[in-house]
Amino acid sequence: MQRNLNRMVSIFDKPLTISETAKRLNISKPTLYKYINEGKIKATRTEKKILFLQKDIEAYLNENQA
Repeated sequence: MQRNLNRMVSIFDKPLTISETAKRLNISKPTLYKYINEGKIKATRTEKKILFLQKDIEAYLNENQA
């Protein structure tokens, strides 16, 4: 049981790319870049990629509910 739970948690912790995050938020990639620069959504930068953690996307969604 614990093994299955760990596997489920790791799926939800998988970082998302710019494209995946923009699609999930239903916004364009340029808008997502703007939000990153404005500090509206937290992003993790690697050498070649910008990634988003599920918890940061959820935090953004919770803060910006209409």
